[in-house]
Amino acid sequence: MSSKLALHKVPVGTALGSIQYEVDSDFVRRHRLATHQSSYPNRDRLELAPVSLLAADGLRLAESNYDVSGLVHTGQLLEIVEPPVVGSRVTVSGKLIDRIEKRGRQYLTIETISRDDRGRPLARGRTVVTRYEAKA
Repeated sequence: MSSKLALHKVPVGTALGSIQYEVDSDFVRRHRLATHQSSYPNRDRLELAPVSLLAADGLRLAESNYDVSGLVHTGQLLEIVEPPVVGSRVTVSGKLIDRIEKRGRQYLTIETISRDDRGRPLARGRTVVTRYEAKA
């Protein structure tokens, strides 16, 4: 049992904090292998990482500070602004922006922004999770 507050109990409008992670070459290599992607062309002598690694930022943020057990990832909207650079650090911040109930299920929407260590916005996203409770 987690000692973290359950995300589904957080009031709408609550800032979810921020997290940071490294876009190191090993992380990028594993991501490319898992997603069957080729390397991107370098830009200004910088090695670019796949933009798809930013897709998990909403879930990374939520699970870093809250208990997300019993939640299922059910939707996502991701606007890519810039690709991440290998060797950079990404900071993800966000908040819980919506909670609705539909057909007996609770849906939570997390809004995020991901920036690199130069302050450049990389992605803006909305991640939807659904509360799932197994019926006995």
